[in-house]
Amino acid sequence: MIGAASFNKNLLEGRMYINLDAENAKIIIYGSAGGCRTQYEGNVTLLPIPSDFITLKLSISGLLGGHSGVNINAGRLNSIKVLTEALIRLNNRLTNLDSLGKSIKSYDLRLISMERDEDPNLYKIPSCASAIITLSGNNEAEFGSDFKAYCEALRVQSQLEKSEFVCDVQKADYIQNSLDEASTDTLLCLLRQIPYGVIRTIPTLPNLVEIHAIWLILPLGQKKVVQ
Repeated sequence: MIGAASFNKNLLEGRMYINLDAENAKIIIYGSAGGCRTQYEGNVTLLPIPSDFITLKLSISGLLGGHSGVNINAGRLNSIKVLTEALIRLNNRLTNLDSLGKSIKSYDLRLISMERDEDPNLYKIPSCASAIITLSGNNEAEFGSDFKAYCEALRVQSQLEKSEFVCDVQKADYIQNSLDEASTDTLLCLLRQIPYGVIRTIPTLPNLVEIHAIWLILPLGQKKVVQ
């Protein structure tokens, strides 16, 4: 609504106006989405990465994405949300599941950065994202297997084809510092709490979304988090 905010309202004489902001030609609609942007900033603690730790890049891609004003009620996965949940599940300070390592284990991981791997279109549901983490070097193969196993379980649960949910683990270039344990855990928990998807529908029209939330832009690193 940037254009409308700049319009001189003194030029208008009526009390009711027709909204022509439709997706298709020859259609007049009676409602349109508004929105706001929120920026989160805070301090984090950085520590040198231990010499016996390795650095990995985790990525999620291939998700359906879509337009937040058209597809938000379809329940499509958000790549940032998926990556956050995977990191929480594999973080041994935030989960006590499978502590004996009988299936998917959890690890002493620390976050270096997270970002959206696509043009951050204002209204597009994020379809790909990546994170750089560090963890003990002797766990590289096991961690990669567990990360992919978690993603595969989520893909099957979401009834997506393999081409619609792609996960990958690769070694990353050497980076000197990472967030410490407390900063890593705090940021991951914050990202989990930020809402995504349908919040409320119109009571008399249950298929029509009234309020929803979408993560738009996410450069998360050693200075700030932006939503």
